[in-house]
This record gives sequence, C-alpha cells and structure tokens, in this order.
Amino acid sequence: MQEYPLLFIPTEPELKRYKGNGGGDPKYPLRTPRAHADHVQRLFTAAWAENTRSTEQSVLPLPAKKGVYLQVKGAAGKDLATKSLDSSRGDYTLLNVKQLVENDAKTTVATIFIPNEKKENFTKKIQSYATELTIKGNPKNGELISGIEEIRLALLDDFWTDAQAEMPREIPQWCELWLKDDETAEAVRRFEQQAEALQIKYSKTSRLSFPERVVVLAKINRDAFHRLLQVSSDIAECRLAREPAEFFLDLTPKEQADWATSLLGKTQFDTESSVSVCILDTGVNNGHSLLAPVLQDEDMHTVCPDWGINDHHGHGTGMAGIATYGNLTEALASTDQITISHCLESCKIRPPQDDLPKKLYGFVTVRAVQQARNAAPERKRQLCMAVSASSPFADKGEPTSWSAAIDRLAAGVGDDTKHLVLLSAGNIRNNEDWANYPNSNLAMSVEDPAQSWNALTIGAFTKFTQLENQAGDPVAVAPQGGLSPHSRTSCKWASQRPSKPDVVFEGGNVARSADGYCCTHDALGVLTTSSRMQHRLFTNFDATSAATAEAAWFAAQLQLAYPEAWPETIRALMVHSAEWTTAMREQFAPGASKTEIAKLKRICGHGVPSLQRAVRCLNNNLVLVAEREFMPFRYFDENVNKLVEGMQLQMFDLPWPKDALLDLAETPVTLRITLSYFIEPSPGQRGWDSKYRYASHGLRFEVCGPHESLQDFEKRINRAAREEEEDVPAPPRDAALSERWGIGRNGRNSGSVHSDYWEGTGAEIAVCNRVAVFPVGGWWKTRAHLKKADSLARYSLIISLHTEAQEVDIYTPVKVAIDNQIQIPVAVPV
Repeated sequence: MQEYPLLFIPTEPELKRYKGNGGGDPKYPLRTPRAHADHVQRLFTAAWAENTRSTEQSVLPLPAKKGVYLQVKGAAGKDLATKSLDSSRGDYTLLNVKQLVENDAKTTVATIFIPNEKKENFTKKIQSYATELTIKGNPKNGELISGIEEIRLALLDDFWTDAQAEMPREIPQWCELWLKDDETAEAVRRFEQQAEALQIKYSKTSRLSFPERVVVLAKINRDAFHRLLQVSSDIAECRLAREPAEFFLDLTPKEQADWATSLLGKTQFDTESSVSVCILDTGVNNGHSLLAPVLQDEDMHTVCPDWGINDHHGHGTGMAGIATYGNLTEALASTDQITISHCLESCKIRPPQDDLPKKLYGFVTVRAVQQARNAAPERKRQLCMAVSASSPFADKGEPTSWSAAIDRLAAGVGDDTKHLVLLSAGNIRNNEDWANYPNSNLAMSVEDPAQSWNALTIGAFTKFTQLENQAGDPVAVAPQGGLSPHSRTSCKWASQRPSKPDVVFEGGNVARSADGYCCTHDALGVLTTSSRMQHRLFTNFDATSAATAEAAWFAAQLQLAYPEAWPETIRALMVHSAEWTTAMREQFAPGASKTEIAKLKRICGHGVPSLQRAVRCLNNNLVLVAEREFMPFRYFDENVNKLVEGMQLQMFDLPWPKDALLDLAETPVTLRITLSYFIEPSPGQRGWDSKYRYASHGLRFEVCGPHESLQDFEKRINRAAREEEEDVPAPPRDAALSERWGIGRNGRNSGSVHSDYWEGTGAEIAVCNRVAVFPVGGWWKTRAHLKKADSLARYSLIISLHTEAQEVDIYTPVKVAIDNQIQIPVAVPV
C-alpha cells in the first residue's frame, strides 16, 4: 500500500469565547461566628506572644525575622481556605500545605508567614467575621476564619515537606531550602548573608528559580535549621537533597569485533546534520569506531571540567550505541544500506567518583543543556537522560526541584526555546523484586525526575523470551510483548497525577531458574556499544536506560522526517502512534473496562510506538496535524479596545473524508486524537485546592457528537471544564458521550499530553469533524499578581482515522481539500 506524508492543517481554527467557571462547593465547618472568632483570636494572640518571647531570648548575631511563622490547622474532614491564606497584598503568605490523616479523616495543615506590620490586618479579618455580613448575608471572611480549627507557632517539622524520618538531626546534611521570592533575588542575597553569619555551609552557584520560589542548597542539621528560621523571613519549606540511583552493571557481550567493520561499510553518515540526540549521562567514549562518525570532539561537554568528558562508567556509551543505530542487532544483521542522518552530543553530568557534588540536579541538568546549546544553537536536539533518584515526592507523583526544572527546560521558560526531553522511568534492580513480577512493578513508582509533566517518560516492555528449552534451564519471566520486569509504573499515584510512563520501548527481560532465582541473561538484553573498546566492542544493555536510548533514536527519526515540527508535535506523534500489545492487554486489562484501561495506562503508558504509524499515512490511515497557539485566559474586547479577562477556545472544522466514511456505513473506523502541550511549572508544597495549580494551564479536547448541534457542543465544553475545575459530576448525556472513548475523559486528562480513541462506524464518524481545544484552570489564571494571564499557550493536535478496509481511500479527498485551502488567495487590506 502506498505511503504518504502526514497532513498539516493550514486553516486557522475559529476562536470562541466561553464563560469559564466559578468556585467549587467547599465544605467548611458550621460555626457560631462570635464564639469562633473569640477562639481563633485567642489562639492567634497566644502564638504571637510566644514568638515575641522567643525573639527576646535569642542571642544570635543577626536581627530576628520580621514576622511570625504560624501553623494553621483545619478541622478533620473539612476544608481549609488555603487560597485565602495567601494574600496578594502581602498581609500573609502561604508557604506550604500538608494533608494529615487523623481518625480516618483528612486534615489540612498550612504554614503561613505574617509580617509584623500586618498583624492587625489579620486581627481585623477575625473581627469582621464576628460582626459583619456580606451582601448575601454570610459572615465576612467566612471561608477563611470558619475553616480554622487551630493556630500555633510553626515548628521545624512544619517546614519539612520530605519524609519525616529523613529530616537531619545532629549530623548536617545537604538540603533544599525553598525560599519565597519575588524574582528580585533579594531573598537569595538575604539567605547568603544569614548563612555566612550563622556559619552554615551553602552552595553559591546551584539554585533554581520558579514562580514565587527559589531553591538553594544548604548543609544543615536540626539546630542550624532552627537558627536560620529565627532570622529568616523567606523560608517556605525544606527537603533533602538526594543522590541518584546506581547504574546497573554491564553484561558480557558475545558479538564478534568484525561486525563493526561490516556495519560501517554499509552505513552512510550525515556529518552536517542539524538534528541531534543530546545524551546527559556519564560521558561517551567517541573513540568507538561506531560512534566516532556521529559524535565529534567539539560536541562532547562536561558540567565540571575536573570530571573530563570521557565515559568512566560505560553507561553513556551504552546509551549512545542505541541512540545512534536504534536496534543495533538488526543493524548488524541487515544486508541493506543504512543512513544515519542525525548526530550525537554528550554532556557529562555524572562525576568519575560515585559521590556527586552536592548540587541541585535540576541545576546540573539545565547547565548541561545550556552548554550543548551554546556550542551548536541551530540544532534541533532531543534531550535524552537515563539518570534517576529515589524520592518520596516522585513516589507519589509530586514535583521536585529536579522534575520542575525539567518542565521549565522543556517549556522554554525564560528564553522560549522548547525541548523534547526523554527520561527513563527508573528501574527495578533486585532479583527478589523480579521474582515477584509483575506485582513489584505495580508497587514501585517511577523515580525522580520522571514524574515531570512535560517530559516524555519512557518505560520498558520486552519481546525477548527465547532461551534454551532443556529441562531445568532458566525461563523468561515476562511474556513476549509484556511489561519488562525492569520497568517502574505510576499505579500508586492519585488520579490527578500524570500517568507515567508515557510510552514503552524494548528494555529486555530477566530469567528465572528452576529454584526461583531471577537474574539478567545475555540472551534477554539489548545489544549496544561498549565503552571498553580495547577489550570488546559490544556489550549488553537493558532496562529503561536501553528503552530511553531507543526512544531518543525514534524521536530523531521523526524530527528528520519533519524538520520544522515542534517538540510538542514529536512527543504527540510518539504517543499517538503507540499501541498496547496483546500481552499487555491480557496482563492488565483482560476485560477492557475503563478501570482496567486506566490501570494499563499507568503501567505501560500508551504502549509501544510505531515509526511507520508516526511518520506516514496510508490510503486507509489518515493523520492530520495542527500546531497552534492562543491566549486561553484573555481575549481582545473591541468594545473597550483592550485585553480583558475571559476564557477562549479554538474550534476546528476539519477537512474530512465524509463521503468515503459514509460509504463504509457499519464498517469499524477508529478515530484517535492526541493533544500535546508544555506547561510552565510552579512547584512547592502550597497545597492549593485546585489540582491544576502546579501547571500554568491545562488544555483539553472534545469532539462534536454524531447527533449534536454546534450550540449543544459548546455548552458541553463549558460543562466539561466546570466538571474538571469543580469536581462536578457530568450530566448523563455528557457522560454517555465520554463513555464511547476507549480511555475516557477521566482517564486521559491528567498531565500535559492527552490521547484517546473511539472505535465507531464509518457512518457515525463521518459527521464528527468538529474538534475543540479549550482551557481549564491553572496558575496563569488564578494568580493574577504574577501577570501571566495574557500568556500564549501553544499546542499540537493530532487527529487520525484508521480502518482495516483495504479498498477505501480516506487520504486523497482530504489531501485535495487541504491543497485547495492553501491555494485560495487571502485578501490583504492595504
């Protein structure tokens, strides 16, 4: 069957305004205002007095902090108005929020800071609650005051948002201090002065900036942290600075050295390529004959000059072989000519010694990428990193400074240069855990920073199951096409967290002996290049590192096929082309229910990508691509001649093979849609009520139903946004329309890449050519003082139609329609 290029939609969607949504339905305790106001005032006065006594007794060589840190606790099972505890006027600042479980009920606890000069403002809030009513007849400041059960002076533990058992006691440890900051760098300057006066060791170079937060490193114990809190008015939270996980050991290769010579003889290299795979790892040894043509000396970098640029471990060189050739075994065995049209870049982010200097890993990662960009700014690079660390935050899918730095890097915050970042999901390393396959995979969450929203997180599956069949010989643990025993998942995460991994590639299998012992096996790994060229040219590689390297090769092929495609589009095409194998469905979704499919997505992502499906259309397989941007939370009002607050959506009236689909009648047709965009992160444990507050914005898609008018469609979109923001159940008709999708709205709408499929008939899908992209809330919208509400959000939308019917042609009529649209002259006013 003839292959065709993807079709990029030339016409602009219609821009429409819609209402957006109000607040939700919080559950605050019922109070008697005067009595409760007296209770809150007593607690507030006592906490302030305790702070005054502590300040007067201090003998530190610095002035005391200019305010009070307080812990505010809500009632068990009730809401606490955390948004109201963050004043844009500076009356009080919300620092962090925790959720506790007490007597089987959730309790919200917030840490806030009130400047000395704002003390009376908070007291007036309490008094107004007791004595004044709103227009609607409710107590003034009702949500804020009625939600408060307790107030006390904040303790050290209230700032520690990491695992409590890991808080430093007597022995100082390197920690991340999250400072509240207004982007003036004054908070950092004050911190440095205070740290030096208190003789606290800190890093002068490693820091990360986020909206309203800057992260610095300090080596502290409990006493040092206490002294710092007595003088600093800027601390929001504190976390442990973590070491990355150990790399797995190389396996013994079995290949012959002359294979390399044969492969080089049939390979043509593009030495002037503008597409690269940038490997952030232990360095790469480009003296290897198979890597020398694609990795030049000037493209080898290191974060620290003392580390050198060579690969001291072997892991980076193993990544490089797969990132260059994809499946190296197939390349070696093939008799065809091979063309390598992309190049490699190497940035060493791991030192020769195992003790990585105590820097923020986000800072190290960003600095490494900056080096590659400065050396070759014109390249379209795919960033590839298979370095990860354990983290209690990643264990729950929550952001860290590292994952948030990845999100900023991908989104181009600061310089608008966006990147596709491919991260390994992290590995399961112990044979005891492999023996418990797949339960261990379901229990072990992806590692930091793979919970990043914007990165494409790579898990592992395997096709390798062939071993000797003699009685008593080892057998493969995972079935052919099943989840690799090495791969981690996001099964334990809350539903609003992104599903990770996003896709899976080959990561190898493990073998189980007759006595139940599990181990790696040469026949079940992935072949790649060895860093020890003087001893052997090839070695085995496995796990999510091998999978991530292959994903980077895959992304490079897509970028080469469509040089101007955005990073969001490359990510979308990889997800859109992915499918679950039969083994995956049998393992985790045998009944194909929505619940099972949602679980399968958190285990295997969207499945295994196909390069053919990602790059080409067929007569019976149409792929449309739209790359667009719009202002989701502002629109231009001609009546006042300026931008005003309001939400907008973009409506596509797609070129559609309506007649061909109608001819198919009851023949099955699959409609699939993928929406990909990058969010701007705002990390920190502030515990906002809305689940979107980490993300600058959220985007969603909906398709007009077969018997749905345009007016009803727009109403449904507004209800869909309200349902997400307010957690309001969808009306029965809306729920039924969502039910036709394979994953469904609830299963697909986490994170920042959303993909779903609808298996209908040709007659049903023939009239479904209207697709809307619309925003849901984010901090661009809700934190007006940051002045980001007029920011542009860009996205990639992929729409495909596929049928097994061989005789149908759904590609040509759409291609003709698009060509005609391009040729229509556009009137330009003069």
